[in-house]
Amino acid sequence: MIITWATAAIGHLVLMASTADFATWSIGGFLAWILASMFNATIAIAMLGIGLDWLRRCGWTLERPHSKDLKISPSETPPVNGLLS
Repeated sequence: MIITWATAAIGHLVLMASTADFATWSIGGFLAWILASMFNATIAIAMLGIGLDWLRRCGWTLERPHSKDLKISPSETPPVNGLLS
């Protein structure tokens, strides 16, 4: 993820260095900046998806467990004087 953000930052710096003054940007330069931003956002979303998939494969989930899925096994020992030991 850090490599992706570094690549995006370098790409934006190169683009801004090639068109130093924002007031003189041509339509092509502005469209190139928009395209670069969309590409970087796509890469970031893909990296987020890969990270969430990796967490899910490791057993983590963003969903709350349903109460019917929680199985509480009764105590192995019988209650003593009405209290669970």
